Amino acid sequence: VELLDRAGKIAYNDRLGEKNCNQIGQVAFIDAAARSAAMEAILQISADQEFRRLTPTVVFNGLQPAQLKHNHELRQLLDCPQWLSSKELNQLYLQEKDWIPLEKPCATWLGESMRIGRQIRAVFRRRPRNNLLMLGSSEPEIFGMLGGLLVGLVQTCSPNEIAFYIADLALTDGEVAELSPTFRDCFAPQFKIYLGKRFADRDRKIVRADEIWQQVVAEFDRRQAMRQANKDEMDFGQSLFFVLALGNLSQMDQFRPVMGRLSEEVSPDAKKLLEIASRGSELGIHLVLWLSDSKTFQQLAGGNRAALTHFDLRVALKLSDRDSQDFLGESVAKHLRETQAYFANASVPDASEKFRPYAILLPEMIHAYAGLLEQRS
Repeated sequence: VELLDRAGKIAYNDRLGEKNCNQIGQVAFIDAAARSAAMEAILQISADQEFRRLTPTVVFNGLQPAQLKHNHELRQLLDCPQWLSSKELNQLYLQEKDWIPLEKPCATWLGESMRIGRQIRAVFRRRPRNNLLMLGSSEPEIFGMLGGLLVGLVQTCSPNEIAFYIADLALTDGEVAELSPTFRDCFAPQFKIYLGKRFADRDRKIVRADEIWQQVVAEFDRRQAMRQANKDEMDFGQSLFFVLALGNLSQMDQFRPVMGRLSEEVSPDAKKLLEIASRGSELGIHLVLWLSDSKTFQQLAGGNRAALTHFDLRVALKLSDRDSQDFLGESVAKHLRETQAYFANASVPDASEKFRPYAILLPEMIHAYAGLLEQRS
């Protein structure tokens, strides 16, 4: 902005704001009357020729959260009268280069890229370490992304392909707290969705988060036994998404370090969680884990930085310089503002991508998405 020292001077940057990539220019001056006349002429030509845009107009506001309703890819899918096969889904809508139907890929979205018009897509495949770790302390942004992730998955995967085990430990009341119960209530008639929170609520059919955790462990052990009995086994059933919105370890005491003979050690439950992160995705169990910061992850992993390699998909809100380096391989996350995040896929050599997480989905919006899905066969 300091470079713009006169009226009409502009700075154009197509490298996500890198300081050395500004291109300086000057716009032409057109007085108000001439501008109005030109716009009227354009509108008249548009009306005479019955012009219709093939793609929707993109309105970008970098200071506001992204809106899931502006996701053009998802809007196209909403009009689809039936769930498609994995091959058809990719050919007609997604066009992912790395798409192998035998890996039972599941695609979804987290937010809108700072590259205008592009959505941040996460693809879960039955490969080692194909899990998602989100670090950050802002619950509205974290649960905005989780809302996009959940709604996206039920649009791209049919009810016989996926199931959800959600342990929601959010501290914030209101829209954040209501996201997972509303999602469960809206989509449970078609999908298997199990929901746990810190405290059980029998009237709302919410169990303790620990019960959800035990169910996931039992299913992981079952699939592990199938693989041990037959190393070529591929049919483990539905892809299971274990959403563990934990925040800090005090929310589920069994993941906190325990006192060993000489010092603190990783708890048995934390070891099991890391084992699921390491081996579960090959068996169709994908872990979506939210922690408040890098320190919390290190407590969970007992200081073992190699445990990060169990998460190929990563999202960072604002982090310290060192945490950003450890998590993303570069210090970019230290400069983030509110409503901004970085997405990285460790299995792809590209650099981290800056984006705006989706805003929290209000209950009426989730109901609307569910109503559209009821029409599918």
